[in-house]
Amino acid sequence: MKAITAVVAAITILAFGKTLAGQRSANFRLTVKGHLVPGDGGSSAGIALSFPYLCVAGQEKGLGIIDVSNPSKPTLAGTFNKGGWTRDVDLVGNLAYTAVSGQGLQIVDIANPASPVLLGSYGGPSYDSTGVQVVGQTAYLVNANGQALIPVDVSNAAKPVTGYPVLYGPNGSGNFNGILVQGGIYIPNDTGLAFSITPSLLTGVYWVDSLPSYDVAVNGSMAYLGRAGRWDIIDLSNPSQPRNVSKVPSGNVYSIHYVDDFVFTSHGGGLQVFDSSNPQRPRMVGQFVAPGIGQGGPSTRGTVKMIVRDNLIYLAEASCWGLWVLEFSAEIFQDGAFALWRPAEQGKRYILESKNNVNDCCWTTVATNTAQTESIKLTDSSANGSQRFYRMSTLP
Repeated sequence: MKAITAVVAAITILAFGKTLAGQRSANFRLTVKGHLVPGDGGSSAGIALSFPYLCVAGQEKGLGIIDVSNPSKPTLAGTFNKGGWTRDVDLVGNLAYTAVSGQGLQIVDIANPASPVLLGSYGGPSYDSTGVQVVGQTAYLVNANGQALIPVDVSNAAKPVTGYPVLYGPNGSGNFNGILVQGGIYIPNDTGLAFSITPSLLTGVYWVDSLPSYDVAVNGSMAYLGRAGRWDIIDLSNPSQPRNVSKVPSGNVYSIHYVDDFVFTSHGGGLQVFDSSNPQRPRMVGQFVAPGIGQGGPSTRGTVKMIVRDNLIYLAEASCWGLWVLEFSAEIFQDGAFALWRPAEQGKRYILESKNNVNDCCWTTVATNTAQTESIKLTDSSANGSQRFYRMSTLP
């Protein structure tokens, strides 16, 4: 595949050549949109976004609250620390639910980020809490040392109470390192993945070696597990016999996201994007290397946790409240269809046009749509593998 890109005002013009039948060509371009220079913060362990605030669980330094209302200029708006190590965070509106080692669950009102307020808490010194996710009126709190998942009723933020049932890891699962509630329950741990397709029992375990796992993403019956030194694709269609589909060498994958057959992974030096449309052979199609990594520069702490939202990626540095905000765009060609994936302005209408020869007088409309989010993907379903030129622009 050969691509030629030129940008004129808001119009992008591209030319794509042929690909083999069944093959997918994809190209991701990642650019830095904003950067919060590290300050006196803690080592990042969790990250959550509820616009306009992004919260970072800063372990020994507590909770960092970053204003990302202007992604080009993220700013540290406030911090919160009542002792213990803040290991994870989830955000619902202006409420931050934090998993604090040595304390349990803390519920913090960040409406005024310069002066956060502790509304309520659950647990105590015996709670080695490492993960939390809120679904409805329930906060699922993970305890590492007891391999326990505790549902906490947070309908009254001032007085959280135990929900039921408390779930424990099956044989073969190590200390719990986080949680994903998405249909079922998925818990990366020190040996692999504990999971349940139904929210009643943690009956499943994926354990092919002794590598610890840090994060998990799920699409249907497929799980994508970030681990030490690699990430795995796992087929969970038979929950009693999870099957490894592929193992992808990488650095330590601390955060992993799945979006439209693409897997975003963050590691110590930045992030990588993989095309997983063929799960047996994922291919890297884009990457970002944080400046200074391994060069003695200011970013030698590396990068850890990540959130992908529309066409923006929020990538936390490993310490000191540092944050990279990246923007991505992509061109995808497969089986005679060509797609442009671009940042967009929500509510605006976009048009994709093509022509066979750059010297032709006229463009032909192949797709139009209104951006429902700050991202738009337009597809020409009849590209037919022959070279064409494309441009995307907004309509009045």
